[in-house]
This record gives sequence, structure tokens and C-alpha cells, in this order.
Amino acid sequence: MNSYMFSLPFDLIKELCCYLSYRTSRRFLTMFSNINSEEVWKYKIRNELCLSVNSYNSTVLPLHIRYLELKSCVYSDFGTDLFYYMTFFCPSLTEKEVLELFENFKASKYFPENLCMYYINQKNADKFIETYTKHKDNLIVEGTNDLYTMALNSGIQKIIEFLQQTCDTEEINITKRVLYYINGNLNFILDDIKNRDYYLYRYYQLVKNKHWSIIDYLISQNYIEDIHELYEGLISIRDIDKIKYYFEICKYNYDDSILLLEFCCDSGLVEIVDIVNSYMKFDKQVLSGGFEYCIEHNHLDIAIYLHDKLKQQNIEIDFSLEQLLNKLIEKVKQFD
Repeated sequence: MNSYMFSLPFDLIKELCCYLSYRTSRRFLTMFSNINSEEVWKYKIRNELCLSVNSYNSTVLPLHIRYLELKSCVYSDFGTDLFYYMTFFCPSLTEKEVLELFENFKASKYFPENLCMYYINQKNADKFIETYTKHKDNLIVEGTNDLYTMALNSGIQKIIEFLQQTCDTEEINITKRVLYYINGNLNFILDDIKNRDYYLYRYYQLVKNKHWSIIDYLISQNYIEDIHELYEGLISIRDIDKIKYYFEICKYNYDDSILLLEFCCDSGLVEIVDIVNSYMKFDKQVLSGGFEYCIEHNHLDIAIYLHDKLKQQNIEIDFSLEQLLNKLIEKVKQFD
């Protein structure tokens, strides 16, 4: 078996690593002393995370850490919490790894919910029901919650029936309405917008599910009021072309520019921060707030960009990049 493993072609090793968690990939790569592990992390960024070479070409981070940063706003894996709050568990994690992460970060209010969603993805109805029942008092009960929409959209009848029996009828009905946005039912969406009787985070769902023709139609009919939802969604899927397109046709008039910049920072991409800044013309206060946010969340590439922008406006801020980088590298080691 070992001799077979060591005879694997490099292209196959790279592809195989796309199906492994961060920690498993790191350990797997130590078995192959003769391969260039940096090429593997580049491959994972391009193919697993579907990002371009621009996402790592100029990074100051070691590539395995850059991969963790870019993954952090998509999935929870070992080490991703250093960059972002915990989110959906990475599908490549084994149940043992998920439970270990759950134990380490169970203080997070989102973790019981994320554990339930992991079992939905694994199509394990019994584990879902057991986990939901055990942690019910700690779950965030909202009809717009990803847990409910994922469950009702899963097609797993045992889970659907369980929630219908367990949850408040109004919450289930609200969730069914969210599913119309996820699935792009335009007639329902138009009726729902006209009624305007509940906040559904509508446009975020449309962006996440790439219903571009529906979004364009709503904009043409002046139905887009919560424009920040549109941009939050675009930033979260890191679609550079769509961000440019919608900034050209929609005026962003949301008051909280700092929050918008924080969303950009969490994308991990300097390119997105630069594009949004070119349209928004963030002032010194917003840039300073974004810089502090990046330091707190270890987005060092973007911190460098914002630091340079502040210097251009004659604002000097102490910034010990080497010290911050070394500190981050040490923190990541605990997950190897």
C-alpha cells in the first residue's frame, strides 16, 4: 500500500488533496518529501475554492495559511476561526474531526446549528434529530435561518417531517417563503415584495443562488431597496465581475460603510477591497476601522493595502507586519 501511495502521479495528489480537510492535507503532504507542497496549496485555492492566481500571487502569507484565510468565509476547518467567525463545517471533515471542532468552539452560538447542518449534508437524519433535540435550547430559532432552509430543501423526508412536527408553524411557513427565493420563483417573489410583511434577506439569497436575471429584473422595476444585501451577497461569493457590474448600475446608499468594508476584508481578496473602495471612496475613519478589523482578524494582505491608503492620506499607524506574521504562523501550527 505504501509503495503504491508513493508512486502516485503529482496531478493525482493535487486532485486528491482537494477532497481532504486542511489538517489531513498537511499530514498527507508530509508523506511526500519530493513534491512541491506550495503547488498543491495553489491548486487547492484555484480548484477547491475556485479563485484565480491573483488570490495568492502577491500574498505575504505562507500558502497553506493563505488557503486557510480564503477558505474561512466559506467553511469551518481547523484554523479558519483565526480569520472569520465559524460557519458551515467543511464537507471534507470526518465526523470525528467535526466533533473535535465542535468541542473546541462550542462556546460559539452558531455551533449547534452548524453541527445540525453537517448532518443534513451527510444525509444522516437520525444524527440530525439527536443533535437538534440535544441542543434545541441553544439554537437560533429563526425562519430565515440557514438550518431550516437547508433542512426543508434537503429532500430528506424524515428531517422535514421532524421539523414540521417540532417547529412553530409560522417559522416553517416563513422558511418555505425563503425557499422560493433560493429556487428563483419570480411570480412568488413579486407577490412577496409587494406584501412586504417580513424581512427575508431576499437579495442575499438571490445572489447566493445566482439568479442574475431575476435580480436585474427587480432592479429595472426599482424593487431593490435593501441594496446592502445585494453587495453583501456579491462579496461573499467573491464574483469580481458581478461586483463591478452592479456597482455600475446601482448606487450603494447604505449608511454603514465600515460594515461594507468589513465584508470586503472577510473575502480575503485585496482586489475586492480595491474595487469597492474605488466606487465608495472610503474616508479616513472607515479606512482606519477597516485596518483595525484586518489586524484583529489576521487579514494581513488587506491590512498592508489599507495601511498604504492611510499613508497616502498622511495618517501614520504603527504596523509591525513581521511580528504579526510570526504570531499568526505560530497560531496555525497548533492545527497541524
